Amino acid sequence: MVDLPSSVLGPQAFGDSFSGKVTHLGLGVEPRDSETKYEIRGTKKTIFVSFCSNFDLYKDADRVTNVLLSAAREMEDFNFIFHVPSSFQRPVDDLANVVCETQVPVFKILETAAVAVTHGGNGGVKESIFFKVPILVVPFDFDQPGNAYHVEKNGAGLVISPREITKQNARNSLEQLIEEPRFLSQITKLSNRMRQEDVSVPYVDELKAHIESRRNA
Repeated sequence: MVDLPSSVLGPQAFGDSFSGKVTHLGLGVEPRDSETKYEIRGTKKTIFVSFCSNFDLYKDADRVTNVLLSAAREMEDFNFIFHVPSSFQRPVDDLANVVCETQVPVFKILETAAVAVTHGGNGGVKESIFFKVPILVVPFDFDQPGNAYHVEKNGAGLVISPREITKQNARNSLEQLIEEPRFLSQITKLSNRMRQEDVSVPYVDELKAHIESRRNA
């Protein structure tokens, strides 16, 4: 058995979450040309909401999604795309600015989104940073509170506890992320730094050297 170093698909800026030998592998996000194009209605700015990874594991996910739908009802100047599982009971009223989808081309949507709302999983956070989309994190469990902390610490977004989210503070946070240029500026800087890490870290060479050193020890 070879004692491998921990490899983290995250930026150096997130480094104090980890201890021991850590190799930061940057973003590890590769946009796919094969993704289906997604037609967004009108010219309004788009807010993308997705808790779909393990949605049913989070007891608050259904309630939080409905709170965000309530906020969307009052934010008619924005388009909302909700990525929801088939188990989610969609609103019965037809909201002109809201679309609920069970399958979406995430990268295509993030290319033009103004804000991403996520539970803060590693994948969703990295993808939002890659596409330079300010983030509203509503962390439920696992690594999500730690990721949320670093998003806010680095000025890339805001955090609301799932226990404390309301229609009003959700709306206020979304409007703040869109209206205050500092969030876009900070996430752009973070994205550029992480993209540089992607090309500057010799992942395979470092891993091979570590394995050889352990074998020869």
